[in-house]
Amino acid sequence: MEKDNIIDKRDDEPDVKIDCKESDNKDKVANSFISKIKQVKHKEIIIAILVILVCLVAYTFYVSSDKEPDKNVDIGSRTLTSELEEMLGYISGVGDVKLIIVYNGGDSLEIASTIDKTTTSVEEDGRVTVTVDEVSTPVLDDSGNPLVIGETRAEIEGVLVVCEGGDDPKVRVEIMSALANLLNVKYDSINVLDME
Repeated sequence: MEKDNIIDKRDDEPDVKIDCKESDNKDKVANSFISKIKQVKHKEIIIAILVILVCLVAYTFYVSSDKEPDKNVDIGSRTLTSELEEMLGYISGVGDVKLIIVYNGGDSLEIASTIDKTTTSVEEDGRVTVTVDEVSTPVLDDSGNPLVIGETRAEIEGVLVVCEGGDDPKVRVEIMSALANLLNVKYDSINVLDME
């Protein structure tokens, strides 16, 4: 029969050993990889998988870059704290500084709204009862978001400063004065302690 004359030479190819330390072998490895890819029957599937992987990696980097906070929206308590720590460190006699600000509640936004009033009166036994119902509806901007007309910052309840040189009365007064003026808080809301 003719089947006996057919020889399959696909399995007779020698295995290629890879030694990445030599530059000549790098070319051999690349050529070997390319030749193995050429032998694959479903190249379209492999190419599609590679394209999907590249897209997923690109999407991951794009999403992670969007998670950075918008610096124009709010200073943020961490940024404010780090800026104050840096500035207080420049005061004469102050070394390393750590600072904590405690807030009472959170920031709030004042939203523009329209108020619709409905008045109903009921007359019974010579008495008139008047009921006024008010319904507040937020005003929306062109994007469909509520229109913000004001912002109320959270009230600072206290400030704790731990710093090198905090045992010196002169340093304490300078730190307390600076924080009282910058944060608009009373002196008795500020505690300055010496750092070990």
